[in-house]
Amino acid sequence: ETEEEEEYEEVTESEEEEAHTYALSKPVYIAKQQRNTHLEQRKREVEKQELVLKKQAIAEKRREDTKRMVIEDKKQQEAAANNEAESDGELPDDNDDLDPTMEFTRWENREMKRMVRYRDQRDKEEAEKREVLRRRLLSDDARKQE
Repeated sequence: ETEEEEEYEEVTESEEEEAHTYALSKPVYIAKQQRNTHLEQRKREVEKQELVLKKQAIAEKRREDTKRMVIEDKKQQEAAANNEAESDGELPDDNDDLDPTMEFTRWENREMKRMVRYRDQRDKEEAEKREVLRRRLLSDDARKQE
């Protein structure tokens, strides 16, 4: 029996030593959405790389479009400047000093027409307001008859 006890003590001592050398970690629950598998990580990395490449392509296209637009704008400005320089002969006649009395009478006529137009417009608006007020004051039967 003593041999068995010694043997038992040796086994327990070696088991105790092994238990001290291995520290078991406590299991922790990780939700499925938070779990990262190697395939998912690779897939996400590929997607990130593709997104970066797309953004770079878009930025490059914008740069090219901006350059093209600047060049076109510059060409239009130069063409407009050339047309303006060439069309100086087509400017409207601004010689108002030829006959001051005739110019004054033309201005008076324009001003009188403008005043008549404004008066007619004001009279028309007042007539509409009177008509609306008259219809509001009518009874339901009278409105239906009209």
